[in-house]
Order: sequence, then structure tokens, then C-alpha cells
Amino acid sequence: IGSDKRLDVLLRAVAMLKTAIPIRVALYGEGDDEHDLRALASGLGLDGRVDFLGVAKDVWAAYDAMDIVVLCSPRESSSNMVLEAMAAAKAIVVSRAGGSPELVDQGQCGLCVPPLDGELLSTLLERLVASPELSRHLGQRREQRHEDLFLR
Repeated sequence: IGSDKRLDVLLRAVAMLKTAIPIRVALYGEGDDEHDLRALASGLGLDGRVDFLGVAKDVWAAYDAMDIVVLCSPRESSSNMVLEAMAAAKAIVVSRAGGSPELVDQGQCGLCVPPLDGELLSTLLERLVASPELSRHLGQRREQRHEDLFLR
């Protein structure tokens, strides 16, 4: 959990959500920013809604427990997390940075936001939460994109 991943943007976006559907955030990894992120989550009123889970012992079990995967990093060449989320057929939102938009086919099988745009991220998360069908559709398209890129 490092500042380069900009998880603060995700926490602020979640705090802006207006949905009545309970949202939980699972943060995996370890790093120097965990203390600051815990304080930010508490300050944003997200106590009990953000889980700091450390390093995932079983990555695929972690993805199975997720509905939406978010990558907020403003600089990412080609994220393994995006590739893993694609393989797990999960709805994904990425920053329009580095190779991530290309991986999600410029928004065709994932949603893209300008780097650090917490308001738009919140809007897109709201849309995905309100529409499980859209989340499933994006996950299925992403699974097909993963196969097209890497299995054919």
C-alpha cells in the first residue's frame, strides 16, 4: 500500500457514494501509507467499511470475493492487477494512464477515468453498484478480451 497507488482517491470516491447499498472496500498489500489510509478512512466516515487485508495469500480467492476492481494509480505501465481482474472476469475501473486503457480496450470492457478524478470515479462506482447487470456484462467482455489478448 504505497502512495503511488493513490488509494486515497478510491476512499474519497467511496465516501461520495450516495447509494443505499452497503459498500465494502478491501485493500490488499502492505506499505508505509497504511496508517495514513486508515486515518483517512476514519475521517471520511468509512469506519467498518474498509478492510485492510495485508498481502493476499490466495489471489484468486481474493478476486472471487470482489465485485468491482479499481486501479487508481496515475502512472502504471501495464498492471498485473488489471490482467488478473480480467482473467477473473471482474468489473474494473482504471485510471486513463499507461497501458491500462489499452488493456480494457479503451472502455469497451472496463471503465476508464482520468487520473485522480475522484468525482467521476465515484459516479462510475455508483453506476456499477446500481447495475449488477452492467458489472457482469463488463466482466464477461473483459474475460473475452483476456482470451483474445493472451490465449489465441
